[in-house]
Amino acid sequence: MTESGPHKWAFKARFRRHAFGWRSQPAIQRVKDAVAEIKKVDRKDPVVAAEGAVAFRRAGKEGRGHPTR
Repeated sequence: MTESGPHKWAFKARFRRHAFGWRSQPAIQRVKDAVAEIKKVDRKDPVVAAEGAVAFRRAGKEGRGHPTR
């Protein structure tokens, strides 16, 4: 994949602390959307997809109120 700058992850904007309970339908749908976005990028650039997976994990921790390292 050509280097055109860092990938802008759409799912990052959708994870906010206390936005909704983690077992609600909007939360479940946002998780599915994030995984689908990471898988789509994985087909083109696995390294960028791995960075997205790490960002997704961190967004989930922040959403639950855990500090990131």
